[in-house]
Formats: sequence, structure tokens, C-alpha cells
Amino acid sequence: MKHFLLLAAAAVSTPAFAQTEPAPQTEPALQTVEAAPEFDPQHLVAANAVAEKLFPAGTYARTMNDTVERVIRASVSSTRDSQLSELAVMGWLTNEQFSQLSAEAIKEMIGIIDPVSDKRMAMIRQAMSDELTKAMIEAEPEIREGIALSYARRFTPQQLAEINAFLGTPTGSLYAAESLPITTGSEVMGRMMKKMSKLGENIPAMMKTASLAPAKLPKVKLYARLNKAERKRMAELMGLTEAELAERNKPLKNK
Repeated sequence: MKHFLLLAAAAVSTPAFAQTEPAPQTEPALQTVEAAPEFDPQHLVAANAVAEKLFPAGTYARTMNDTVERVIRASVSSTRDSQLSELAVMGWLTNEQFSQLSAEAIKEMIGIIDPVSDKRMAMIRQAMSDELTKAMIEAEPEIREGIALSYARRFTPQQLAEINAFLGTPTGSLYAAESLPITTGSEVMGRMMKKMSKLGENIPAMMKTASLAPAKLPKVKLYARLNKAERKRMAELMGLTEAELAERNKPLKNK
């Protein structure tokens, strides 16, 4: 289950990075959340009123339903792939040999190694759904606070009052309820994913262009191209003697 929750976290949040031992830092780490500015209390009251209408309780869970379903499908697929891998290893089958087995044969084999496979998948789906929904509900207050601060930064109390008045109308109320789902709906996300896919296809060309851009600049100096003063200073900066630095760069002398 831990594997599935990690997968979920990666899918519904900013892309997660693998945790490794932190490198020594010479400067304080950057804050991932910008410090909240000081606002007049009445300013925040007006901003919070707008945020409450734009992001009422349950909005995040409702909006992220499609994402939750994608995460669950990926998790179930991962479990099924693991079972298929176990079958292939058991029979010492190559990918090509395994791909030639019929769906009926594979299903029967899975039934042999895991007679409760369908029940297992159903339990995984339900557990994933419960945990992701819980995580979204817990995240809502902080997200709502961020929305309020964002609006307070951009609008005056008078403007916020006017926005709030609009959101109190039938049309404004409908807009408030649909504003977030609109930005994450299939009409928007489908096009965004298509563009991201296109961007991925263009990455090799982009990297080539980027590598050629500084072609007219001097090449980066290796040890062999440093002058005596530069070698001396480099050794000092590294806490080495000039002899030690020279010894460590013997393979580079002829480059």
C-alpha cells in the first residue's frame, strides 16, 4: 500500500522528487511556500469571503475525481504488472514468449498464483480512493487560505467587495462553483497534455539548439589548459597543494 500512496502523492501534487541524503548547504534552503504578507484584518476578511465562495468545502475532492481515478488505475495496473512479471519469471519466459500467451491462459495462471486477485484489486481501489479523498479534504483549508492571500495581494478591499457581491448573484454563484473545475476539466487538461506531449517530442531538438548556442564561446578549461597562476589558485580553493592537484589530474595532462 505504501507504493500506491507514493504514486498517488506524485500524481496529485507537484512532481515529487526521490528523497536522498541532503547535500551540504552554504545558504538557507529556499522556502517552498512564500511568506504571507501583512494585510489589514478587514482586507483579509474580504479576501476570505471570496475564497470561501470560490473554494467551498468539497471542491478539491470533486475537482480531482478524474485525477484520483487515473492514480487508482495506475496503481491497479502496477499490481497486475507485478503479477505478470512473477509469472514470466516462474516460466523463464522472454517478453516475446509471454506476449504470445492468450488472455485466457494468463487469467487462469493469475488465478492459480492469486485466487483472490479480483478481490485484491477491488480492495486496492477502495483503499486508494479513501486515502486520496481524505488527503484532499485535509488539504482544502490550506489551499483556501492560499487563495484568500492571493486575492488579497491582487485586489483592494473595495474590489474584493465587488467581486464578492458578484459571486453572491445566481450567475456569480455558478461561476464560483465551476471556476476551479473549468481549469482542470478535460477541455483544458486534454489540450495541455497534448501540448506537453508535443513539447516532449521537441526536447531533443531543443537540447541540440541549446548546446549549439554557446558554440562560439571559449571551451571550458580542463586542468591541462590552466596556466600556472590558475593552477595555484585552484589548488588553494580546493584545499590541496599544487603537487596534489597535479597528481590527481595526470590523466588530463594530454587532453
